[in-house]
Amino acid sequence: METKRTDDPKMQTRFRSDRVFGHDGKWFFYTREGTIEGPFEDHLEASWQVEIYIKMTASHLAGELSLEPLEAFSSE
Repeated sequence: METKRTDDPKMQTRFRSDRVFGHDGKWFFYTREGTIEGPFEDHLEASWQVEIYIKMTASHLAGELSLEPLEAFSSE
C-alpha cells in the first residue's frame, strides 16, 4: 500500500529512476524530500538503505512508528 501525502498530486504518471548514484567512490541516494543520503560503501548497501528509508518514512507518516523511546507503564 502506498502512503500519499496531502500535497501529492491526485493523478500523475510516475517514471521510476535509480535513486542510487556514485560519487568519488562512495554511494548515495536521493529522497523524495530532496535530500541526499549517504555515503555508503557500495551500490548494494545504498540500495538496501533506500528500502529501509522508504519503509521507515511510510511507517512514520502512517503513525505506526515512533522514534521516541517507550515509557514504562505506571498505574499510579
